[in-house]
Amino acid sequence: YILVGLGNPGDKYLDTRHNVGFKVVDRICELFEQEKSQKKDNIIKPSKIIKQVILLKPQNFMNRSGASIRNISTEFDVPTENILVFHDEITQDTGNIIMKANGGASNHNGVKDIIDRLKTQKFSRFKLGVGPKNNEPTHLFVLRRVSNENQPKLDSSIEKAALYSIMWLEKGPKMFSEENLDIN
Repeated sequence: YILVGLGNPGDKYLDTRHNVGFKVVDRICELFEQEKSQKKDNIIKPSKIIKQVILLKPQNFMNRSGASIRNISTEFDVPTENILVFHDEITQDTGNIIMKANGGASNHNGVKDIIDRLKTQKFSRFKLGVGPKNNEPTHLFVLRRVSNENQPKLDSSIEKAALYSIMWLEKGPKMFSEENLDIN
């Protein structure tokens, strides 16, 4: 299994909306009580879980994330159905999470690159709301921090996504079809 947080490397982007995926992987790492690796793509292999899991924070920027994911999934022979991607979603209010077993990119360039590189849409994703988007251009909006007012909502969604990723590891994409699953 590969759990992937999308984001951009470097302190400049650390707390931006676009780096919410990195934050989820950091939280999962804390849950697994593991130290972060300093390898090129920050590969982390937790030991206290039923399945072998790789936590990945691609270091080649958001819109080129697909290459790292393809390389790691090929190297470790991980089928795309066993990949879960965490990323920002500007069409959702801050704090909301949309879970999908597969589907298109919805104008998210990082997800588009993953689809292009993997040559499939068959990977799961948790889309964490960072909106609503204001009138500024999208590329500027996602590279800004959420407001102080919305930060607790974002922190809560990061925590929920990390916890629900454990459920995803146990149940796989079928967890998305459970009738009473309410993550928000």
